[in-house]
Amino acid sequence: MTTQGIIKPDEKVELIRGEIIKMSPMGTRHAACIDRLIQLLYQKLGQKIILRVQNPIRLNNNSQPEPDLSLLIPRSDFYVAAHPCPEDIYLIIEVSDSTIDYDRNTKISLYAEANIQEVWIINLKEECLEVYRHPLHGSYQNIQKYSINERVFITSFPDIVEEYEKMTTQGIIKPDEKVELIRGEIIKMSPMGTRHAAGIARLTQLLYQKFGDLILLGVQNPIRLNNNSQPEPDLSLLIPRLDFYVAAYPYPQDIYLIIEVSDSTIDYDRYTKIPLYAEANIKEVWIVNLKEECLEVYRHPLHGSYQAIQKYYRGESIFIESFPEIELTLIEILGNIC
Repeated sequence: MTTQGIIKPDEKVELIRGEIIKMSPMGTRHAACIDRLIQLLYQKLGQKIILRVQNPIRLNNNSQPEPDLSLLIPRSDFYVAAHPCPEDIYLIIEVSDSTIDYDRNTKISLYAEANIQEVWIINLKEECLEVYRHPLHGSYQNIQKYSINERVFITSFPDIVEEYEKMTTQGIIKPDEKVELIRGEIIKMSPMGTRHAAGIARLTQLLYQKFGDLILLGVQNPIRLNNNSQPEPDLSLLIPRLDFYVAAYPYPQDIYLIIEVSDSTIDYDRYTKIPLYAEANIKEVWIVNLKEECLEVYRHPLHGSYQAIQKYYRGESIFIESFPEIELTLIEILGNIC
């Protein structure tokens, strides 16, 4: 219809679920915002992306929307043979003023169903950024709003950790800010209560007594899992190195065991950090569960999840799989009942 002239070249329409939808006229704020973003994204990302402005993307056989901006994986042919498909897309950006309800209720669900990994809505009405991530079964699992003074990353962009580290060295992230980088997002860590602090101190002493020079022990120090995640677990048991990892933070292959001490953070540790560690192929993770007074042990990562999960209680004993000859008791790990 477009090539045959049935839809005129100056008609602004898009195909949504088999319907030809007329796009709303663009106001000056909308246009200025797109121009600002084009300049910003080329400055920040340069040749690492192809940037398309209100050009079609092919989601499936009955939807071909024209988002305000699409950040694409670079290709030498610039997608001349066919419009980009979902697997070609780093990020979609919609700039919304009068179209906010349409973008939220129609286009976001469309993008989630097509498994677009990340979508931003620049909400000009509320003057905020809405970020939609982690599509699953046709909806986004992670939705967050950012105000003017906050920072945000594109999760699939490969230099996120480097940018994050620059922010710490340049003082943008203050030394006393307790944050960690999880899937491209800067997450503020929960304040530590006395039981949590005591649990870390007890384990630190125990692990040095039991393992001595067999390990290096990191206490709430960063580990680099991949290009967009650099968490700071409570304890990391590392393969010893003479340089003490001065040149770079430890990688998954450097790690014997990660331990998280959990009280109010139990859901976050189980459902956010455990999958992250499994995806990075961390061979063993323990959660010291202060609420239930038990130890949760996660072993044998495969395809992004742990195949062996077990709970241990006082009266039982355990070993780290990398050191099967050294036994630890649950009383030593959890302490005596208060």
